[in-house]
Amino acid sequence: MRSDFAAVDAIVSHYFDRGAQPAISYGVVSGGVLVHSAGFGARGDGRPAPDADTVFRIASMSKSFTASAVLLLRDEGRLALDDPAEKYVPELAGWPSVTPDSDRVTIRHLLTMTAGFPTDDPWGDRQQGLPLDAFGALLAGGVRFNWAPGTRFEYSNLGYAILGRIVAAAAQAEYAGFVATRLLAPLGMARTGYDAAGFDPGELATGYRRGPAGWAELPFDPYGAFAPMGGVFSSVSDLARWVAGFA
Repeated sequence: MRSDFAAVDAIVSHYFDRGAQPAISYGVVSGGVLVHSAGFGARGDGRPAPDADTVFRIASMSKSFTASAVLLLRDEGRLALDDPAEKYVPELAGWPSVTPDSDRVTIRHLLTMTAGFPTDDPWGDRQQGLPLDAFGALLAGGVRFNWAPGTRFEYSNLGYAILGRIVAAAAQAEYAGFVATRLLAPLGMARTGYDAAGFDPGELATGYRRGPAGWAELPFDPYGAFAPMGGVFSSVSDLARWVAGFA
């Protein structure tokens, strides 16, 4: 087993040495338990290497928490996957049909990225802190479609932002509070959340953007309407617990 871990470390070390990121932290889960973890680089300028408890913003891995919240509400009978999304997000009701005979956008379409929206990277990444009322106005104004709903997969951050709005409406609670109360707390995921200020600064990995001059520190966007698609902060130790449940 030790030789296997050494082989994994060598693979990740080689990847890190290519310079694609200033730090990396990872772990190996076996039998529902985190059996190995390591990290390379630095949590921030002049700081130690990350470990299993270092908190990173986990970007699109956040989507699994949103999807789980939707399925929890489905199991409780508070929504159905084939419900029209506009039942919970009234701003969508004014959208014209993509074609005369096309389906309305459903929760299932949003979950499976078959709502017909165009891929929105990197625009979606830059909407993390968009206020909820501004997001409502954006939706009410209509959006573009590449495909009729239910006909083709295309990756969409917008769809998961809308799912966050659906979770809040169906649960009659704030989205992040519902996830924290119903998913994070029962699992003991104390190093996971939506607000950078909620973590010890020494345990929080700095965000960076790479430009012509190299890596530059990038402040975290605040919690906003697009948090359901990319706003979660978490650690290897917490994510090991999360993925063990799926495994």
